[in-house]
Amino acid sequence: MLFLLFRILGAGVGVVITQSIGGGHLQVADRVTRAVLGASTWIGVISALGAAFGATALFRLMNAPAEILPLGTLFLACLAPALLLDAWIATLTGVLRARLFNRPVLAVVVAMNLFQLALAWPFMFGAAGIDGIGLPGYALAQGLARLAALAALLWLAQARLKFHARLGDW
Repeated sequence: MLFLLFRILGAGVGVVITQSIGGGHLQVADRVTRAVLGASTWIGVISALGAAFGATALFRLMNAPAEILPLGTLFLACLAPALLLDAWIATLTGVLRARLFNRPVLAVVVAMNLFQLALAWPFMFGAAGIDGIGLPGYALAQGLARLAALAALLWLAQARLKFHARLGDW
């Protein structure tokens, strides 16, 4: 559900940036980008911490069977860092789409999902004589794929928009 929330926020930032650009206020669009990048950091960190440390409570709230609590809480704790990465990805995709870079953004998102699928199977079930680690392997695959996508989106933002995220932006 949090992944969906990040997509909605990313779409919202796209609307604000599009309006700023349409009004000829490019500096405002850049300031909005930096502000939303900072806000997505806070939202992502809070979500990740909530998922990591509140996993058991969340599963109990959902009346999950006791048998799945150990595996479910481990999975959610391993998936937590991907929430922060996803918050940043949603922000950057919204910013880039607002600036009409739809094709490269789509290519990054498709590549991210394909990379995740390619990593998930061996991490979960094992390959080449290396044992799999089950559901945490899926979370690891998701995190690595999102890290690669974030790097690609930051490169796109720098190459196409001349936007360089500074430490204070995060």
